[in-house]
Amino acid sequence: MKHALTLLLLLSGSVANAQQWHLVTPIRDDDRLGDMKMIDPVTGFMIDDLHGGIFSTRDGGMHWERKANNLGTGGMPRALWMWDAQRGVIAANNGKIYRTIDGFDSFLPLVTIIGVSIGNCTAIHFVNDTLGFAGTSTGKIFRTEDAGFTWSLQNSGITSQLERFFFVDDQLGFAVAAQYILRSTDGGSTWEQLPTPQLVNIKDLHFWDAMNGIGVGAVGVILRTVNGGDTWSLINSPTTSTMNDLEVQGNTLIACGALSRIIRSTDGGATWTVQTSDNRERHSLSFTPAGVGLMGASGIVYRSQDMGATWSIVHVGTPNGLTKMSFANDQIGVVAGSTEGVRTIDGGRHWAASDVIGLGVHLRSDGAGSSGGGQGVNAHTGDFFATVQNGPAGSRPQVVIRCTHSFSPTTYIVAGGNLNGGFYRTTNGGSSWTYTPAGNPYDMYFPTETTGYAVGEGTSLYKTTDAGITWADLGPLVSAGQVTVFFLDEERGWTGLHRTTDGGQTWTIMSGTPQSTRAIFFTDADTGYAVASSGQTVRSVDGGISWENNFISEVLNSSFSDAAFVDGTLIGAANDGDIFRAQIGCPQMAFVPAIQQVGSYLCTHTFGTVQWFLNGEPIPDGNNLCLEAIAPGNYHVVVTEGPGCVSAPSAPIQVIVTGLTAAPTSGTRIFPNPATDNVRIERTDPAPARLTIFDAQGRIVRGAQVAGVAHIDISNLPPGIYIVQIASTTAMESARLIKE
Repeated sequence: MKHALTLLLLLSGSVANAQQWHLVTPIRDDDRLGDMKMIDPVTGFMIDDLHGGIFSTRDGGMHWERKANNLGTGGMPRALWMWDAQRGVIAANNGKIYRTIDGFDSFLPLVTIIGVSIGNCTAIHFVNDTLGFAGTSTGKIFRTEDAGFTWSLQNSGITSQLERFFFVDDQLGFAVAAQYILRSTDGGSTWEQLPTPQLVNIKDLHFWDAMNGIGVGAVGVILRTVNGGDTWSLINSPTTSTMNDLEVQGNTLIACGALSRIIRSTDGGATWTVQTSDNRERHSLSFTPAGVGLMGASGIVYRSQDMGATWSIVHVGTPNGLTKMSFANDQIGVVAGSTEGVRTIDGGRHWAASDVIGLGVHLRSDGAGSSGGGQGVNAHTGDFFATVQNGPAGSRPQVVIRCTHSFSPTTYIVAGGNLNGGFYRTTNGGSSWTYTPAGNPYDMYFPTETTGYAVGEGTSLYKTTDAGITWADLGPLVSAGQVTVFFLDEERGWTGLHRTTDGGQTWTIMSGTPQSTRAIFFTDADTGYAVASSGQTVRSVDGGISWENNFISEVLNSSFSDAAFVDGTLIGAANDGDIFRAQIGCPQMAFVPAIQQVGSYLCTHTFGTVQWFLNGEPIPDGNNLCLEAIAPGNYHVVVTEGPGCVSAPSAPIQVIVTGLTAAPTSGTRIFPNPATDNVRIERTDPAPARLTIFDAQGRIVRGAQVAGVAHIDISNLPPGIYIVQIASTTAMESARLIKE
């Protein structure tokens, strides 16, 4: 942990104990996002059939919740069915059936289908609330008449893996498995094999009625029938890639599959076009009649709002192997990773992939930073890791780098072990190094530009007073294996188990910090936090003399590698790719929530509570993450997070009779900001426009026609937070203004 930013206020024990970690990166970049189901344009569910995850979204796929009851390898989910947002069924490995009536917050008693060589459940389908079917990897079909509580084996006549079911009504149904298409005309009691062209392998199918149906499958094959499956004809396909899933809404059909291929038809499957983007295989699709749909790949969720004509990435998974974390300020931070790191520009609410590779990382408030890892690999930055410059390969120090500290974009220290352990300092971006032998440093911290401390594998503590040019071994002063060190100033410091008040000359063992503490930091001389590998967090309010146990409880099945304190919020990174936030205080500047448009819905995101407003007035029952904007007017949202921290109002979104206007952009710049009398407003669009200033309640307090740069007098406005909105015929821009 490289920065701990100032805490605004101390919380009472009763409030603090109510805090918890919230997972902000539920999807990992290698999750295989299989079956999914959209309930409406903003509510959906999906499964990860590689690691056993269950996920739900309430804002159209932008954010996901990983359900606590992940199934794991013993009951790996393979197929999903949802009746609505509460009731659902998952078919899993080893014949297991998982049922829920609360959106997978909990499960009804587990049902295991009993039979000889059942194999894994691979398909599930319900005709109504009670009649359903499950198929297995060994070709068996099971039938339930009580919503999945009991199952009976039906004779399928095949041994190939069942892929999908489709029922036209409660009597006529179809199933596909490898080269087979099966049909039942008696509610699934008996099944017959239908003739198909040779060497076809259908993965999914759809019937509009008893006669007309279509299927997609391996090597891009498309089959169609007009006589209820008695005969099938091949349709010209625009791809030879295997299609894994098919979604149909009226005459629009979308299928997705291997090599990033998406094929689409708007004439009932007669003709098709192909779309190609990245190289990730697509696994699943789900659409609503409104034209909003989601598509799952490996670690990525895509969304379409025009029935599959265009797609955008709305959620990207984080990589495994996250290590050290460092924040430059209350917004910008990075976490290094063994293969790929991540970066945030909004205080840890969202993270994107970054080339911060290694075991250690440090980021300064001026944008300079460095990272390092195995075999001496090192890199540096001058722009907050927006871009990364690698140190020359031919002059890398021959050491495993575990921690770094930067003085400028090209002057930095890397340290580590096991062989050639010690401190390496460069002034030219890694072209050459000066070396100070030491043990195996794990972490270092500089409370000033010249004074720094380091701890590591042994019991020694190291200190420098000349910006790391030389290091002194202060001797065996701390317990072996300390992985974190923090100094509030040159005198007061802490490791995971110790404290000093004399600049590291003597150390006292603390009582109450976890043995596995991965990060420790203090916001002032009294208040500090220690985060263990389990996520268990303890707090001290007396400088580390005593500690409050379980300030935040541990997180099951996670292994934290580092943590930081950022403007009232604890942020923790786990080496499995999970990043958590726990808001324990209010930020210095009120957070401004963002609004996303999903079809006819307006959505925001928070782990707290929501209140939507229309024309400055609170909307009754407007407390969900998404609101269907059916009335014209100006909408904005306010969220409350953590211990009662109320956000600033979002930028307003105007809804007119024909629908939503374009989403606001953030290109407007205001100087000075904060301001007292006059402000200069610069725009990205020079066209004539209408400028409107809204107060915290969404009320209009100022309006003017502007063109180009605008100068606005705000001297008579009360102090507070305002939203400046500029709308022209071609664009809408908005920015936050603070009046002092």
